[in-house]
Amino acid sequence: MLSTRQTAAAIRAQSHLHRPAGGDSRWHRISKVLALARGFVLLPLLLAAAPSLALLAMESAERAAVVEFTFSLSAEFEKSVELKREWTLVLIPRSEELETIRRPVLATKPATVALPMGSEWEVGGELAGFWVQRQLIAIARGTGARKVEVQLWPLGTIRGKLRRPQQKAKLPSEVVVRTMILPQILGRPKNPAGARTCPVAEDGSWSCELPAGKLDIAVSATGFMPHYVWAMVLPPHSVRDLPPFALLQGASVAAWVAIEGGKIDPESCIARLLPATSCETGAGQAVRNLAKAVDTHVGGDGFVQFTDLAPGHYALEVAQPGYATATVSLIEVVAQRETLLPEPVLLKPPLTLSLEIVPPQDLSGQQWRVHLYDLSKRATNGGRPMTTYEGPADDEGRLAVTDLSPGEYSLEINDSAGNRIYSSSRELGPWQLESSTSQRIEIPQVRIKGRLSVGEEPVAATLWFGGKSGASRVRLESDAEGHFAGILPRAGRWPVAVEANRPRLNATTTVEIHPNRSGEAMVDLDLPDTHLFGRVVDWQGNPLAGATVVAIAEGYLINPRVRTDEAGTFDLRAVAVGEVALAAFAERPACQAGPHRTSLAEGMEIGPIELRCQEMKPVRGVVVSEKGPVAGALITMKARFPQIGSGSTTTGQSGSFVLDIPAPISRATVTIRAGGFGIQSREVELSELPLRLTLVKGIGKVTIQIPLTEEEFENHRLRIALFAAGIEITPTATTLREYPGKGDQPARAEFSQLAPGDYAACLLPVSSLAYWNPGEEPLTCVSGRLEANGHLTLSPPRPAER
Repeated sequence: MLSTRQTAAAIRAQSHLHRPAGGDSRWHRISKVLALARGFVLLPLLLAAAPSLALLAMESAERAAVVEFTFSLSAEFEKSVELKREWTLVLIPRSEELETIRRPVLATKPATVALPMGSEWEVGGELAGFWVQRQLIAIARGTGARKVEVQLWPLGTIRGKLRRPQQKAKLPSEVVVRTMILPQILGRPKNPAGARTCPVAEDGSWSCELPAGKLDIAVSATGFMPHYVWAMVLPPHSVRDLPPFALLQGASVAAWVAIEGGKIDPESCIARLLPATSCETGAGQAVRNLAKAVDTHVGGDGFVQFTDLAPGHYALEVAQPGYATATVSLIEVVAQRETLLPEPVLLKPPLTLSLEIVPPQDLSGQQWRVHLYDLSKRATNGGRPMTTYEGPADDEGRLAVTDLSPGEYSLEINDSAGNRIYSSSRELGPWQLESSTSQRIEIPQVRIKGRLSVGEEPVAATLWFGGKSGASRVRLESDAEGHFAGILPRAGRWPVAVEANRPRLNATTTVEIHPNRSGEAMVDLDLPDTHLFGRVVDWQGNPLAGATVVAIAEGYLINPRVRTDEAGTFDLRAVAVGEVALAAFAERPACQAGPHRTSLAEGMEIGPIELRCQEMKPVRGVVVSEKGPVAGALITMKARFPQIGSGSTTTGQSGSFVLDIPAPISRATVTIRAGGFGIQSREVELSELPLRLTLVKGIGKVTIQIPLTEEEFENHRLRIALFAAGIEITPTATTLREYPGKGDQPARAEFSQLAPGDYAACLLPVSSLAYWNPGEEPLTCVSGRLEANGHLTLSPPRPAER
């Protein structure tokens, strides 16, 4: 048997069978003998006389496929350019075990070559004055004869001269001229894509050979922003001179804009580029970013370019009257490079969302108020949804919101008292609006009556079912006897925030609403008669006014945050009985205190408690990716058990950051959120050396199918958690959405904006939520691998009964 290399050599020799002249090789002699065997009479005699040669020929047929190459000019030059000459067909193998085949051919005649089964080849050629369009062919095993068309383009020459932008500016030693394939929607001629590197003389002159035609080209050099030439006509075998131009250093963003069913108006079509923001950046930074926005007119051909940009992440908005604004979020800009958007920014006619709310009016007979938020514009609005519409529905509960852009939206409905009765994000998840649509929204109504007491004493207070900032929230008042009544938009479990002046009360609790067949429910809120008080001081013992104090039990903030007075004192009432921990945070001076743990019983008063803040220390570091420093990344750091402490900051243009955390902390969990990257968490050792945090490219999503009903979750006191590399992913508003089960559909939780890696979904006791406590062991877990830009679904099994 022949070796792989011997077989390849034999097949390469066979590729010369059809040459007009050639050496008297073994395979050439075989071809002469076989040519004499014109009929079936001579062939058996030949095989009997030379069995080894026949066997070798049959083995070759099993190992090779005959490929016929035909040659043609690009359509626009078929009649104007003659192609009657010999040239060289070049076949470059993708495997190192095979050698390049160079075959003289006539452009007017087909050529056949036998190629090994299972091989891949790049087809090219050498023909003076012409460009051969390269293509990759694969010879699959079992392939019979096949045909491959090779297209030829006549060449032309372009010449130019680089100017110096400043007197002492250094010119690049070479330029790269790239022919551009524009989006099909722009209707430009289809030209070959490729690039040529051309040397630049000391005086700035340069020249390049390119395929002839009507070309769009980009002239660039390393570290310089490209110079574009649009619709340049280059006749075959001619020279075209370009006007002199200067290449400017820096980073840039370029894009094409197209309009569905219309044309660009260069007078009114405006593109705006502004720094992108994350959810935690804040509204103040969003306003500052808006001041940095750059506006420019889009050219009549649809091209727009922003130059001299700082590295970082940006968002692009394009608007033209009569069309919906189009937004492209999280455009990454790297130093000394241009970011050319791969797809055109498409402006479409505006959309309409028609709503019908049932019942058409709220409990008091007043109109519903509707809030519509555009989630697609978080990057330009401080990471927060942008309010697209705010106003009333009519007396029939109907409303039409017009002039909407395609994108992701959420809807909230308030009653006339300002209570948030409905939130689509909780009930349905975000709406992906791609076309005009009508939506019917039914709002259930559960009538409740109840009584509020602390210990056994009734209390007049303000109650917020759903909390002060819940997705659904309803504000009610209890009278001096503690009685209250109202309507809730659903049954089930509700968190309730309670505020009162006499006694001074700022507490939270939870309650289960189970209506009867008439849709009514009795609710009694019995808060414990407990009291915690004390003061917050700095590390030198001085009282801290304005410090924030929180109480946590079973992982939950059981009281709203309270602030210390001028003497640094705090007062907490109706704190849940059981194990409780107190913590405090101050900004001026920056310090953190706690945890202070205690145990409460009904009727117990504990104090005074002193919470002493710890001095802070700076932690320095840099965030980088494979392309260099990452600007605008949000860094959040939290201490690991048993310490407490946290801090957050944003990286600068160089990717560097400095944040303060309590001095005793030596290990911490750091979470990085950066535009264009998935959320990434890791544990770090803190020392005097700067941290170097490298980001992995890719953004994915994990969906957790919840195996228990809401009632089972509450009865077992469980929660769902997602871990990456042993670190729990903090459920923030930008990463976690919960979808309650509807009918036969299971409830699920979706964590988005995640980096690729290994993840585990676990069922945990709610007591493990306290962030300074590692909690109990998971009851059950399931793990999987999230690929870059992928979607991983995890379904943890039901836990065994305890």
